[in-house]
Amino acid sequence: MVPSACALTNDGWPLDNPSFCTFHGILNYWLTSTSSVTLAMIALDRGVAVHKPLQYVQRCTWRRLVQMVALPWSLGIVFAVVPAILDWTAYQFDNIVCDVDWHPRREHIIYYAATFSLCFATPAAIVLVQYARILVSVRRLRSNAVVTAVVVVPKGRASNGVPCRQLSFRQKRPGNQKILVSILAVIVIFFICITPFCFTKLVKVLLGPKAIPDWLDMLSTVVQFLASVVNPFVYSIGLKSFHEALCRLSRNGRHRLLWSTSV
Repeated sequence: MVPSACALTNDGWPLDNPSFCTFHGILNYWLTSTSSVTLAMIALDRGVAVHKPLQYVQRCTWRRLVQMVALPWSLGIVFAVVPAILDWTAYQFDNIVCDVDWHPRREHIIYYAATFSLCFATPAAIVLVQYARILVSVRRLRSNAVVTAVVVVPKGRASNGVPCRQLSFRQKRPGNQKILVSILAVIVIFFICITPFCFTKLVKVLLGPKAIPDWLDMLSTVVQFLASVVNPFVYSIGLKSFHEALCRLSRNGRHRLLWSTSV
């Protein structure tokens, strides 16, 4: 994001340098592809944990964990280095990044069809199906759950007379639900932000580079960068510990700023 912002305000610098532009293009494609495939791996892991908890204990080994981490990074770097090896990468002002100058050529169509299918469409479908199944299971369990009253009264009581053990059980469920909502929000925001970037490239490959207006091309890149900006705020809203940590960082930053100005 920072090199793109500098290039936008400094007549292409530093992305006008061919070597740095190639590096930036590889990094951009690598991290984007890895992120989407990693979310799919997490969705598959959560699906097995929810629907087959007994098998999950046996399947969740260090070897499987290493495979789940290595697959997204390996797949991402393979698709990231192909444009660099074939010398397709160049800085594009309307796209604010070092990207492939997409044309409806056979090699571009083959490459983007593979990238779009394996690094965007398939992970998005896996995430959608797995979390839909998880939400259905959670709703079914919630509707079938019967909360029984606590007979054994602990030492302390709440002010309204509800036993403390029962009160803590009731307060635990909204916390878990808030964590689930935060994770789902991060995933949904990521795919919403990356979708315009992927589809503008798809249109260019099929219809030519002039099929997408310059302003729409630039907007798709800006929206893609917004995913990493929005995620901390989503976590701070949904997770109390993350919110407190963010507030502490903000207060410490203000204190350092006041101290530096006073000195």
